[in-house]
Amino acid sequence: MGILHALRETASRAADAALARRLGYAPGERRQLLDQLELVQESVADLELAREDTGWAQLTGPGAREFPAAVRRANAEVGRALAIANPLIKRGLAIRASFVWGQGVGITAEATGEHGAQDVNDVVQRFLDDPGNRVAYTGHQAHLDAETALGTDGNRFLAHFTDPRTGAVKVRAIPFDEVEEIIANPEDSTEPWYYLRRWTQRNVTAGQTSTTEHVAYYPALGYAPVVRHKRIDGIRVVWEAPVYHVRDNGLADWQWGVGDVYASIPWVRAYKRYLEDWANYMSALARITYRISGKDRQATQAARGAIQEAMRAGVAGGAIAAANADIEAIPKAGATIDAESGKPLAVMVSAGLSVPITLLLGDPGATGARAVAETLTQPMIYEFQSRRELWTEALRASLNYVVDMAVIAPAGPLQGTVAREGDRRVVTLAGDTPRTLTIEWPRLDELGEREAIEAIIAADATEKIPPEVTARLLLRALRVRDVDEIVESMLDDDGVFVPPGASIGDELLRRYEQGRFGTGPGRGRTAPGQAGTGPGRFGTGSEGSGTTRDRVGTAPGSAEHRRATEAASEGRTP
Repeated sequence: MGILHALRETASRAADAALARRLGYAPGERRQLLDQLELVQESVADLELAREDTGWAQLTGPGAREFPAAVRRANAEVGRALAIANPLIKRGLAIRASFVWGQGVGITAEATGEHGAQDVNDVVQRFLDDPGNRVAYTGHQAHLDAETALGTDGNRFLAHFTDPRTGAVKVRAIPFDEVEEIIANPEDSTEPWYYLRRWTQRNVTAGQTSTTEHVAYYPALGYAPVVRHKRIDGIRVVWEAPVYHVRDNGLADWQWGVGDVYASIPWVRAYKRYLEDWANYMSALARITYRISGKDRQATQAARGAIQEAMRAGVAGGAIAAANADIEAIPKAGATIDAESGKPLAVMVSAGLSVPITLLLGDPGATGARAVAETLTQPMIYEFQSRRELWTEALRASLNYVVDMAVIAPAGPLQGTVAREGDRRVVTLAGDTPRTLTIEWPRLDELGEREAIEAIIAADATEKIPPEVTARLLLRALRVRDVDEIVESMLDDDGVFVPPGASIGDELLRRYEQGRFGTGPGRGRTAPGQAGTGPGRFGTGSEGSGTTRDRVGTAPGSAEHRRATEAASEGRTP
């Protein structure tokens, strides 16, 4: 191979000399020009990197002022590219999204239409189950996309398009690049009023495509001044689509967020360059395989020719003997560089993403014992719990707006009153209906199913927890889907929990022990319809003494049914 390389170098120099003579170059001048061209190309590449790194210089500038719009967009573009092309950033964002949204989230409203209250939960579930909302906001894929957007952009703008007649709400995300400005309360910079959006819309009409430039202001979710201007500086205001802004990683007085990947960008580039240099070095080192020494030049040349001939033959192996030459493999023990030496750079990447290095590199055994790797997850749990709380606030704001619109709209499904506090509307549901929302996230720690169930059973033994709450906790510990629907099926028409498989006698005895068994209308001391003589389940009133509406009773005319009816009328247990 040495002879072939020398021949190639000789031919290249001869060709360069011939070309130089033909073009009038001085000897060696063409090589100098090529070197200068390579230097210019490297300088252009450095300028491109410097353009991408503008945000870092801005962040360390005077007062650490908020990034200008051009820098925000450039940082987001770099983050998106790395989220697709760089394995560490891609894996880090996937880990974050999986920990936050991988197990889903349960959302219910307390008011379900029982005891004269309005069915707020039905309004909430209709919003969550709307096909368009699931694609854009409430579905699993939408959750993952939103978390990735916070990772690369640091901002998520959710527009709530509202039907003014029915109050139905459709949530759609506005791309980060389309929002140019946030106008806040002049006296309170933490209270946004309007978001300026500029975008290009592509239209298809009469078999032809065209593009239209649009610009509009969108009010902040919850901002409802008495006077609603249709235009601001000649720009339309879209009052029917208020926007909720989700942001993270920004400083206290900043209006915009910063992507999770931003702090890791310089270190992931450094780690990439380190691995590339290491791979090139090891590739070059692998080309040096044998050392040939001999008593004369002719013997060493013959041995080298024999080795090259064997390599060209492509055989599995062979042996070469030379009388006057020694062939030995070159020792490389001191020449190699361990790839693990670049791990501190990867640690900086993991720190910027708030993901343990054991998970980012996907090999806990490479950095220590498994027990040590597991102890690193506790800070991460708090990190992701904090991100969950951020999304809880966003979901709560959206759902409260959905309930408000269901009251305010003329054909809305809920009833209530509307008051005003400054530039905010305060909606109160009629009939003392609570608007409490429950947003439940599964546990993030490593508690197994057995341990979770044992803890729930121990808590239930204290008799301080309502049975429907215990049932809900058990179902969630077992990772059962549609928990709310299952628990609802365990409640009777009055919202009282009925254990599955309970007999009518067990139910009557339980109510008697709880002091809910009397001779008055219904349940005696509670609402009508439970084990009394009035209209109800086990009474003798107009609803058939617990026939079709009795979930735990027996068929009319049976012996058990007659005994239960007699006991109910006399105020005793069967």
